[in-house]
Amino acid sequence: TPLSSSSQHSTRPKHVRVVTDIDPSATHFADRVAVSARALGEPLIPWQYEAAKLITAVDPDDPRRMRYSTVVITVPRQAGKSTLLRAVHLDRIIRPVPGQNPKQPITLWMTAQRGKDARRRFSDLTNRVTNSPALSSLFRLRRSVGSEALTLGNVSLSPFAPTADALHGETTPFVSVDEAWAFDEARSAALLAAIVPPMQNYEGSQLVIVSTAGDYESRWLWALTKAGREAVTAVSYTHLRAHETPEHL
Repeated sequence: TPLSSSSQHSTRPKHVRVVTDIDPSATHFADRVAVSARALGEPLIPWQYEAAKLITAVDPDDPRRMRYSTVVITVPRQAGKSTLLRAVHLDRIIRPVPGQNPKQPITLWMTAQRGKDARRRFSDLTNRVTNSPALSSLFRLRRSVGSEALTLGNVSLSPFAPTADALHGETTPFVSVDEAWAFDEARSAALLAAIVPPMQNYEGSQLVIVSTAGDYESRWLWALTKAGREAVTAVSYTHLRAHETPEHL
């Protein structure tokens, strides 16, 4: 499974990161994510825009599939990973699967280190949606604990607790995992047991994992990061500061 890994750690110079070069033949929709970010009042900064390119790239050989079925991004704390995910979530509700207009109801899923953390991140997104003049009238929001959903048409986004039976009986084209560092071997096995079967049954599904670096128990995240690093070549970049924004956004 293609992985992308972008990281800045104390053991590396700040101007170096490891990143998948986007397939030049693949169409991406980072500009669409940027529009969602602006509607949420959180314009993308450069690294977020580059990450959005990878996340939204479409397979040039099959426009119904994402070019990267798994995307793994590691960044320092306070770098803006949750801001990126909010924009990606909003964009994916609007267009859940590339090249398709689903006629049946679809639920997209998001989780974090614990169920309460997933619900808090869901609330962070929905609060911004309901406070946005451009978005508030377009979406329906259900806040009932255990059945939360942000819905546009027949597509919904819901949080879930990262347990083995969390998505039993579901089929989905999209799952996001925030703070993957918190999953040790046992908890990551339970999470994969929850998310892999629902995604296997949906053509063009994608798993997006975003996290800070973690610690010695973060073996799942480090295994993913190592696989991503081995798949690409280290490239030096000018360090992207938090106040910088691409000129075209």
